Amino acid sequence: MLSTLLEALFYIFFLIGLISLIISGLVLGTWKTGPDNRADYYSQSKEQRHYRTNFGLKAGGIGILSALIAVCIYFVQ
Repeated sequence: MLSTLLEALFYIFFLIGLISLIISGLVLGTWKTGPDNRADYYSQSKEQRHYRTNFGLKAGGIGILSALIAVCIYFVQ
């Protein structure tokens, strides 16, 4: 019973971490080219960039924390 609970927790935290890291990468523009980043920079206001950066960093932090929890659960199993 404990093993199945730990396995379920592992998958939950792993998926939360993975999805959060993907969202963070998309919001921060990690997988864009240089011209795309420059176009976004000049088409957004400073407040929009600040909000997008804060949101991306928070999502990345949640993703890293969830992934670390999943790794800990994996090794406890």
